[in-house]
Amino acid sequence: MSFELKARGEESLRHSLKRAVEPLILRAITDKIFPGCSLAVWKREHEPIVFSWGRETYSIKSPEIRPDTVFDLASLTKPLSTTLLVTRLVNAGRLSLDTTLREFAFLSPCPENKQSIRIRDLLSHRSGLPAWAPLYEKARGKEGFKRAILSIELVDKPGRRELYSDLGFILLGFIVEDTLQMDLARAFNEFVARPFKLCGDALGFKVQTELIAPTLQCNRRKKLVRGEVHDLNAWALGRSAGHAGLFGSAKELIRFLSELYLLYKDELAIEGLSGAILRKFLETKISTSNSSSSGTKPSFCLGFDTPSESGSQAGTHFSKKTVGHLGYTGTSFWIDLDRGIIVVFLTNRTFPLDSLESRNGLKKLRPRLHDAVMKVMETI
Repeated sequence: MSFELKARGEESLRHSLKRAVEPLILRAITDKIFPGCSLAVWKREHEPIVFSWGRETYSIKSPEIRPDTVFDLASLTKPLSTTLLVTRLVNAGRLSLDTTLREFAFLSPCPENKQSIRIRDLLSHRSGLPAWAPLYEKARGKEGFKRAILSIELVDKPGRRELYSDLGFILLGFIVEDTLQMDLARAFNEFVARPFKLCGDALGFKVQTELIAPTLQCNRRKKLVRGEVHDLNAWALGRSAGHAGLFGSAKELIRFLSELYLLYKDELAIEGLSGAILRKFLETKISTSNSSSSGTKPSFCLGFDTPSESGSQAGTHFSKKTVGHLGYTGTSFWIDLDRGIIVVFLTNRTFPLDSLESRNGLKKLRPRLHDAVMKVMETI
């Protein structure tokens, strides 16, 4: 195909996507589900397509959202930073998926009921730790958070059932730091950003740009939160965290994820990672005693989420072999591993205040948006 014909085809695809999704987006902005957003779409052998709508805030004087506007990625930090760092450490033989908490000296004394928690349990949300706790009310710094998490009561025995847990990933972040003897921000820059040639201005724990969408008018901090992590536990920790704290733009994130996909397919070489180890993480879904007895299937592979069997935020058109994640601030990505399609959707829906209306509005929008995108992508 000639360059001219390919360019014409890409422009036609861009027009079709915009026509399919723009009415949904503009309605959401009008309904104040979020003030602005970026949408990025990539399909194998095609160039990434990035759209932006709305403004950083609801003020008409606010800057417009751009493809390189940076958003607080919230829980996308779990797969894109913490999990990839664990993947690299397992690949290098410095960690094992079956390593237990009792084997880490920095966690001593580890309570007996938590000693058998394995790395794979933390990655697949089967540690038995609760989903969340307001650690920020009393704990400060790594030592304070470590003691608080180790002293918190388990909601189930380790490995018994799947329960999404921020606390598990905070602990996993500490394990990565202890193994590498460096904080997560430095580890991400050294072992993820550098080999993937990521732009530090557009993806990282501390981005150097003025193009940052605010996430909250925070009563506790008594200021507008912009370029500072939205999550209060990550804020109180006072450092890069395993569960939240990564920032990024749709433009940079779609490039990063497309290269991650090509690595998964053994079509790209990345220092310190292999397609084989990435496939192990993305394709391993672990059944528990609870899921086996109830007939439910596990939702998480190692560090990544997968679409639910019904009512998925990914909609109904992604293949069964899909991985991704959602972020509390209104962010998400999904990678269809079978068809080589990636969709990134970034918003700041928590601005100016987190509300049930914005949460429910985005929950209704995401499946419709993803279905609209995938219907177009299935035609090429």
